[in-house]
Amino acid sequence: MARQARIQRLLDDLLGSQYDSGLPLANDFIARASRPVIEAQQFANFVNQGVKATSQEELEALRTLPRTWFGKIKVYVEIENQVQLNG
Repeated sequence: MARQARIQRLLDDLLGSQYDSGLPLANDFIARASRPVIEAQQFANFVNQGVKATSQEELEALRTLPRTWFGKIKVYVEIENQVQLNG
């Protein structure tokens, strides 16, 4: 969860602690709920969906999943480029 740690460091630097910022949520909660962290988790879950039961299902997955994966990777890279965090 290096991405989450980077975002939390950014929030800590920008806002200070929850007590200092006056926000009703802690920075770790905000980082965990941030779009880059959620997108990374969704992508990892999607890739790890498991093996198909039959060889026909596996072949069908090979025909369709790479396009879906590349679409997810594209979204993930675009989000990462928008964040532009140091660290």
